[in-house]
Amino acid sequence: MLILGFGNTLRRDDGAGAVAARLLAADPRLQRADVEVREAYQLLPEMSLDLAEATLVVFVDADARGLPGSIEVHPIDPETAARDDADARGEPGASSHHVGGGELLALAATLTGRSPRAVAIGIGVADLEVGEGLSPAVESALPKVIDIVADLVEEHLDTPPA
Repeated sequence: MLILGFGNTLRRDDGAGAVAARLLAADPRLQRADVEVREAYQLLPEMSLDLAEATLVVFVDADARGLPGSIEVHPIDPETAARDDADARGEPGASSHHVGGGELLALAATLTGRSPRAVAIGIGVADLEVGEGLSPAVESALPKVIDIVADLVEEHLDTPPA
């Protein structure tokens, strides 16, 4: 299982996913040989090969569309998500400046024929200005995000393979 928390910690709440990754890496419920937690500034196309090796991928990121401190959890369907990621940017195809989870899953499937179960967790932001530290709303949402990820991992372990 692979947990990817990403974002720019120098743009306040945009770093919510990266901060979440640090907390997740220290959480005893996730201290398992079959769980890798990774912090990243942004998603990169080469990560698709790592995704292809996982059975579950959880993406944790800031969500500029959500209310401050809100948490949105949704499964990612690789069949439609690559198109949806591109549509959200208003342009087709991957860019080195923005690659979405759906695009990575689609690329993993294209390159390896494998695509894991995937879930996206978005944390609604209050402040995307230049600076360090999270807003109080985002900071207070992080414990719930950590619990959600731990529950997803536990649920995945309890689910027999298809």
